[in-house]
Amino acid sequence: MIRKEWENIYSVSANISGTITSNNVKTNSLQVGDIKIVYDSTNKAVTFEHIDGSTTIGLYTKGWISALGVSPGGSGGGSGLINNVYGYSSLGTTFSDTDLNNTFNAYTINEIWKMAKEGGGIKNITPSGSGNAVTDMSLSSDGKTITVVFGEVFAKQQDLGTLNNTVTQLSNKLNDFLEGSDTDNIINKWKELEAFLEGLTESDNFSRSSCVKSG
Repeated sequence: MIRKEWENIYSVSANISGTITSNNVKTNSLQVGDIKIVYDSTNKAVTFEHIDGSTTIGLYTKGWISALGVSPGGSGGGSGLINNVYGYSSLGTTFSDTDLNNTFNAYTINEIWKMAKEGGGIKNITPSGSGNAVTDMSLSSDGKTITVVFGEVFAKQQDLGTLNNTVTQLSNKLNDFLEGSDTDNIINKWKELEAFLEGLTESDNFSRSSCVKSG
Protein backbone atom coordinates (compact mmCIF):
# COMPACT_ATOMS: atom_id res chain seq x y z
CA MET A 1 0.00 0.00 0.00
CA ILE A 2 1.33 3.49 -0.89
CA ARG A 3 1.83 5.61 2.17
CA LYS A 4 0.39 9.11 2.41
CA GLU A 5 3.86 10.63 2.53
CA TRP A 6 4.19 9.86 -1.23
CA GLU A 7 1.36 12.15 -2.24
CA ASN A 8 3.68 15.08 -3.04
CA ILE A 9 6.14 13.05 -5.12
CA TYR A 10 5.71 14.07 -8.80
CA SER A 11 7.67 11.28 -10.46
CA VAL A 12 8.45 7.81 -9.28
CA SER A 13 9.26 4.42 -10.78
CA ALA A 14 8.24 1.43 -8.75
CA ASN A 15 7.21 -2.20 -9.00
CA ILE A 16 4.15 -2.65 -6.83
CA SER A 17 2.39 -5.91 -6.07
CA GLY A 18 -1.09 -5.86 -4.69
CA THR A 19 -3.74 -3.18 -4.87
CA ILE A 20 -3.28 0.53 -5.46
CA THR A 21 -6.04 2.73 -4.11
CA SER A 22 -5.98 6.41 -5.03
CA ASN A 23 -8.26 9.18 -6.25
CA ASN A 24 -5.58 10.62 -8.49
CA VAL A 25 -2.76 8.62 -10.09
CA LYS A 26 -0.86 10.41 -12.84
CA THR A 27 1.30 8.34 -15.19
CA ASN A 28 2.01 8.03 -18.92
CA SER A 29 1.86 4.24 -18.82
CA LEU A 30 0.60 1.59 -16.49
CA GLN A 31 1.33 -2.13 -16.64
CA VAL A 32 -1.34 -4.61 -15.62
CA GLY A 33 -0.01 -8.12 -15.92
CA ASP A 34 1.59 -8.32 -19.37
CA ILE A 35 -0.54 -5.46 -20.71
CA LYS A 36 0.61 -1.85 -20.82
CA ILE A 37 -1.91 0.98 -20.77
CA VAL A 38 -0.19 3.85 -22.55
CA TYR A 39 -1.25 7.45 -22.97
CA ASP A 40 -1.06 8.65 -26.62
CA SER A 41 -0.47 12.38 -26.27
CA THR A 42 -0.63 13.01 -30.03
CA ASN A 43 -4.14 11.65 -30.42
CA LYS A 44 -5.26 12.33 -26.86
CA ALA A 45 -6.10 8.67 -26.40
CA VAL A 46 -5.25 5.57 -24.38
CA THR A 47 -3.84 2.47 -26.06
CA PHE A 48 -3.45 -1.09 -24.85
CA GLU A 49 -0.43 -3.16 -25.90
CA HIS A 50 1.54 -6.19 -24.83
CA ILE A 51 4.77 -5.52 -23.04
CA ASP A 52 6.74 -7.23 -25.82
CA GLY A 53 5.29 -4.79 -28.36
CA SER A 54 4.13 -7.48 -30.82
CA THR A 55 1.84 -10.02 -29.16
CA THR A 56 -1.83 -9.46 -30.02
CA ILE A 57 -4.07 -8.63 -27.11
CA GLY A 58 -7.81 -8.09 -26.72
CA LEU A 59 -10.28 -6.00 -24.82
CA TYR A 60 -13.67 -7.12 -23.58
CA THR A 61 -16.21 -6.46 -20.87
CA LYS A 62 -18.61 -8.62 -18.89
CA GLY A 63 -21.06 -5.76 -18.83
CA TRP A 64 -21.65 -3.05 -21.42
CA ILE A 65 -19.34 -0.73 -23.33
CA SER A 66 -20.32 2.61 -24.80
CA ALA A 67 -18.88 5.34 -26.99
CA LEU A 68 -19.74 9.01 -27.40
CA GLY A 69 -21.74 9.00 -24.23
CA VAL A 70 -23.23 6.67 -21.67
CA SER A 71 -25.71 4.06 -22.90
CA PRO A 72 -25.97 1.06 -20.56
CA GLY A 73 -26.77 -2.12 -22.43
CA GLY A 74 -26.28 -0.48 -25.82
CA SER A 75 -23.43 -0.21 -28.24
CA GLY A 76 -23.13 3.54 -28.17
CA GLY A 77 -24.31 6.54 -26.23
CA GLY A 78 -24.10 8.84 -29.25
CA SER A 79 -23.68 7.51 -32.77
CA GLY A 80 -21.10 5.90 -34.99
CA LEU A 81 -21.14 2.31 -33.72
CA ILE A 82 -23.02 -0.33 -35.66
CA ASN A 83 -26.23 -1.68 -34.16
CA ASN A 84 -27.60 -3.61 -37.17
CA VAL A 85 -26.09 -5.14 -40.30
CA TYR A 86 -28.62 -5.52 -43.13
CA GLY A 87 -28.52 -7.98 -46.01
CA TYR A 88 -29.11 -7.61 -49.76
CA SER A 89 -32.87 -8.04 -49.45
CA SER A 90 -33.09 -4.81 -47.45
CA LEU A 91 -31.82 -2.67 -50.32
CA GLY A 92 -34.44 -0.12 -51.32
CA THR A 93 -36.12 0.06 -47.94
CA THR A 94 -36.38 3.34 -46.04
CA PHE A 95 -33.45 4.68 -44.03
CA SER A 96 -32.76 8.05 -42.47
CA ASP A 97 -29.77 10.17 -43.47
CA THR A 98 -29.16 10.76 -39.77
CA ASP A 99 -28.97 7.02 -39.06
CA LEU A 100 -25.31 6.36 -38.27
CA ASN A 101 -25.81 3.06 -36.45
CA ASN A 102 -26.79 0.69 -39.29
CA THR A 103 -25.05 -0.63 -42.37
CA PHE A 104 -25.11 -3.37 -45.04
CA ASN A 105 -23.03 -6.52 -45.12
CA ALA A 106 -20.04 -7.15 -47.38
CA TYR A 107 -22.07 -9.18 -49.90
CA THR A 108 -24.49 -6.31 -50.46
CA ILE A 109 -21.70 -3.78 -50.82
CA ASN A 110 -20.01 -6.05 -53.36
CA GLU A 111 -23.26 -6.42 -55.34
CA ILE A 112 -23.64 -2.62 -55.41
CA TRP A 113 -20.05 -2.34 -56.64
CA LYS A 114 -20.75 -4.84 -59.46
CA MET A 115 -23.87 -2.93 -60.51
CA ALA A 116 -21.94 0.33 -60.50
CA LYS A 117 -19.15 -1.26 -62.54
CA GLU A 118 -21.59 -2.60 -65.12
CA GLY A 119 -23.38 0.73 -65.27
CA GLY A 120 -27.06 1.44 -64.93
CA GLY A 121 -29.78 2.03 -67.47
CA ILE A 122 -30.90 0.02 -70.50
CA LYS A 123 -28.86 -3.09 -71.29
CA ASN A 124 -30.89 -4.77 -74.05
CA ILE A 125 -33.42 -3.89 -76.76
CA THR A 126 -35.49 -6.88 -77.90
CA PRO A 127 -37.42 -6.60 -81.22
CA SER A 128 -40.76 -8.35 -81.66
CA GLY A 129 -43.24 -8.71 -84.54
CA SER A 130 -42.80 -7.76 -88.19
CA GLY A 131 -42.94 -4.61 -90.26
CA ASN A 132 -40.86 -1.49 -90.05
CA ALA A 133 -42.96 0.76 -87.79
CA VAL A 134 -42.97 0.65 -83.98
CA THR A 135 -46.46 0.10 -82.59
CA ASP A 136 -45.63 -0.59 -78.93
CA MET A 137 -42.77 -0.57 -76.42
CA SER A 138 -42.43 -1.99 -72.91
CA LEU A 139 -39.77 -1.84 -70.18
CA SER A 140 -38.87 -4.92 -68.13
CA SER A 141 -39.37 -4.93 -64.36
CA ASP A 142 -35.63 -4.64 -63.70
CA GLY A 143 -35.43 -1.59 -65.95
CA LYS A 144 -32.74 -3.08 -68.19
CA THR A 145 -34.59 -4.39 -71.27
CA ILE A 146 -36.87 -2.59 -73.73
CA THR A 147 -39.12 -4.77 -75.90
CA VAL A 148 -39.99 -3.06 -79.21
CA VAL A 149 -43.03 -4.32 -81.13
CA PHE A 150 -43.17 -3.83 -84.93
CA GLY A 151 -46.62 -4.11 -86.49
CA GLU A 152 -46.95 -1.84 -89.54
CA VAL A 153 -45.23 -1.39 -92.89
CA PHE A 154 -44.46 2.17 -93.90
CA ALA A 155 -42.65 3.37 -96.98
CA LYS A 156 -38.92 3.50 -96.50
CA GLN A 157 -36.82 6.45 -97.52
CA GLN A 158 -35.38 4.59 -100.49
CA ASP A 159 -38.89 3.61 -101.54
CA LEU A 160 -39.94 7.25 -101.46
CA GLY A 161 -36.88 8.14 -103.51
CA THR A 162 -37.83 5.60 -106.17
CA LEU A 163 -41.43 6.82 -106.20
CA ASN A 164 -40.28 10.41 -106.53
CA ASN A 165 -38.15 9.53 -109.54
CA THR A 166 -41.08 7.74 -111.15
CA VAL A 167 -43.43 10.70 -110.59
CA THR A 168 -40.81 13.07 -111.95
CA GLN A 169 -40.38 11.01 -115.10
CA LEU A 170 -44.16 10.81 -115.58
CA SER A 171 -44.49 14.58 -115.08
CA ASN A 172 -41.78 15.26 -117.65
CA LYS A 173 -43.45 12.99 -120.18
CA LEU A 174 -46.86 14.60 -119.61
CA ASN A 175 -45.38 18.08 -119.92
CA ASP A 176 -43.60 17.12 -123.13
CA PHE A 177 -46.87 15.77 -124.54
CA LEU A 178 -48.82 18.92 -123.65
CA GLU A 179 -46.21 21.55 -124.49
CA GLY A 180 -43.70 19.91 -126.80
CA SER A 181 -43.47 19.65 -130.58
CA ASP A 182 -41.49 17.69 -133.18
CA THR A 183 -41.18 17.12 -136.96
CA ASP A 184 -41.61 13.37 -137.20
CA ASN A 185 -44.99 13.63 -139.05
CA ILE A 186 -46.62 11.56 -136.30
CA ILE A 187 -49.41 12.95 -134.17
CA ASN A 188 -47.87 12.35 -130.76
CA LYS A 189 -48.15 15.81 -129.18
CA TRP A 190 -51.19 17.66 -127.86
CA LYS A 191 -50.64 20.64 -130.15
CA GLU A 192 -50.39 18.33 -133.16
CA LEU A 193 -53.66 16.68 -132.12
CA GLU A 194 -55.33 20.08 -131.76
CA ALA A 195 -54.11 21.08 -135.24
CA PHE A 196 -55.36 17.79 -136.72
CA LEU A 197 -58.84 18.18 -135.23
CA GLU A 198 -59.13 21.86 -136.03
CA GLY A 199 -62.38 22.64 -137.92
CA LEU A 200 -64.08 19.37 -137.12
CA THR A 201 -67.37 19.22 -135.26
CA GLU A 202 -68.65 16.61 -132.89
CA SER A 203 -70.96 15.20 -135.58
CA ASP A 204 -68.13 14.60 -138.03
CA ASN A 205 -66.81 11.06 -138.18
CA PHE A 206 -63.20 10.05 -138.46
CA SER A 207 -63.49 8.70 -142.03
CA ARG A 208 -64.92 11.96 -143.35
CA SER A 209 -62.41 14.02 -141.43
CA SER A 210 -59.57 11.93 -142.79
CA CYS A 211 -60.75 12.54 -146.35
CA VAL A 212 -61.13 16.24 -145.68
CA LYS A 213 -57.66 16.49 -144.25
CA SER A 214 -56.11 14.44 -147.05
CA GLY A 215 -58.09 16.26 -149.79
